[in-house]
Amino acid sequence: MEFKIYNSVPEEKVRLTIGTHCGAFSPKEIVSVSLLYILHHDFYDVCIIRTSNAYELQMCDIRLSSITSRNEETGITYSKVCDIWHDLGSLILHSINGNISTHSLWYDAAWNELNDEFSLLDSEESSSHHFSFISDFFPTWDMEQDFDKAFSEALSFTVCVLEKHMRQSLSKYFSKMWNQTIHDIEK
Repeated sequence: MEFKIYNSVPEEKVRLTIGTHCGAFSPKEIVSVSLLYILHHDFYDVCIIRTSNAYELQMCDIRLSSITSRNEETGITYSKVCDIWHDLGSLILHSINGNISTHSLWYDAAWNELNDEFSLLDSEESSSHHFSFISDFFPTWDMEQDFDKAFSEALSFTVCVLEKHMRQSLSKYFSKMWNQTIHDIEK
């Protein structure tokens, strides 16, 4: 999967725009955009805007920022991975599972486990976190400094990792609850 990264909002109609700053990026930013992409890509054409132009960012439907604020008139701004997970995590898990109707306790257990992981990413001690692989995508001193290309590559990889990880988490709890149900029936 390859992502098209724009420096401004394209003129053609795009269904959903996610805006973030240009230049260097962090694991938090990649995970945040990945979560938003996972939730929305089945329903919308998702466009990622990386720019330092404040006007262009204001034009985006969803913005990532280091400043915590929400402006409901022009879109939503998220400053932490946990903000996204708290607002949208349940919907993301349901979209990962194909919106199959299952017991909400399974989703709650998986949501809580993943919430703990995303909380670690937002903490100051996130360098040892398992999302640290994202820094491997940063351009090195002897490479062309194409941060948009590096961002796209990191995003593509992270979306795949997160989708697989969330499916595994859901599967673990589905299996655990199923086994408990069978055990209860056999009693």
